[in-house]
Amino acid sequence: MEGAASAHIAALYRVPFLEVRAASNVAGERDKGKWDPERAAKHLEEACAII
Repeated sequence: MEGAASAHIAALYRVPFLEVRAASNVAGERDKGKWDPERAAKHLEEACAII
């Protein structure tokens, strides 16, 4: 939701916008025991190296 709001404002002001999501959970039951923030951070680091 925050990304959509940011993208909307960027479009209104014609400013380039890029959102990279690395830490997210699948919609459904919120089981924090299945979260892996270290893995998410590693994936974010890898994605940023590509950009």
